[in-house]
Amino acid sequence: MVEQGSVPEKKKGFTVSEIVVMAVIGIVFGVGGTPMVFVGRFFMTALGAYGWMGFAAILGWFYLAGVLSGYIVRKPGAAIIGEVISGVAQVLSGNPNGVIVLVTTFLQGLGADVAFALGGYRKWTPAMVMLAGGLSSILGTWIDAYFFGMLEIGFWFNIVAWVIRMISGAVFGIVGMMIFNAVARAGVLRGTALDKEVRGLAK
Repeated sequence: MVEQGSVPEKKKGFTVSEIVVMAVIGIVFGVGGTPMVFVGRFFMTALGAYGWMGFAAILGWFYLAGVLSGYIVRKPGAAIIGEVISGVAQVLSGNPNGVIVLVTTFLQGLGADVAFALGGYRKWTPAMVMLAGGLSSILGTWIDAYFFGMLEIGFWFNIVAWVIRMISGAVFGIVGMMIFNAVARAGVLRGTALDKEVRGLAK
């Protein structure tokens, strides 16, 4: 029986099944992220500067590929890979922000990986997933603010937007965790660490 928060086995390179899972997650959330960008652009057009904060509230979606890849695969670098694949999918599916997306997705994945590293890649609790979602926002926030010219509005304005992003990342992360726990119980994620945990708990 594998207890939640433990490591099922010694960390090794990525297996084929893990790579497939990360690719699917990255593509799904990447393609789904493109219409979310247009929603954010609508906020920014309709609400002016305050639309930046409205956009921040839905940006947790863009962190899910990294947070969930890390949570499901549970190996160093999984979050970065999932996020970068998401970035490529966004660019190919018509994200109007262009190749800057590849920079922000890498940084977002790095933030999630840092969170999981703080737990030694051994803690997979809801709190850890929320932390991963929150930390995904740190570096990418300032790249986006520079790209959209929001740094000129003021430091504290961007701090508030960043806090909203962190909360959004944490909320989306925990919701994604609950959904994919159910997906794992359905047997869809065979060969991953999350699958082994779920099957271990079911014994």
